[in-house]
Amino acid sequence: FDAHLSQLASALKVDEVVAAVRRTGAKGSDEERHHGPSIASVVLLAHGALHAVPIHALRCADGIRVSEVFPAGASYTPSLELLARAQAAAATLATLPRRAVVVQNPTNDLDGADQEVQH
Repeated sequence: FDAHLSQLASALKVDEVVAAVRRTGAKGSDEERHHGPSIASVVLLAHGALHAVPIHALRCADGIRVSEVFPAGASYTPSLELLARAQAAAATLATLPRRAVVVQNPTNDLDGADQEVQH
């Protein structure tokens, strides 16, 4: 199984892609170029049958998984349009006031409910 994943990583040119991202993320200092990208996470856009492949779990030549190259990990999007819409929605939600209606413990039988409401 590992041999197949290794072949897939090679076919997808995982090392070349990660190297390109590292070069893009390095802001010029030798330390950043040596220790990897200043890019915290990566969003993968797979095409067709590649949606079924765990690209984030493929290993680079140095044995590190793609998701481990980025401190905040890797995620997927089905399309760039949906990614843009999700980012716009998240930005809108971040500007809304955070309010909630909380029903604390109407029957007095929920252990810990009082503490949860305080947070």
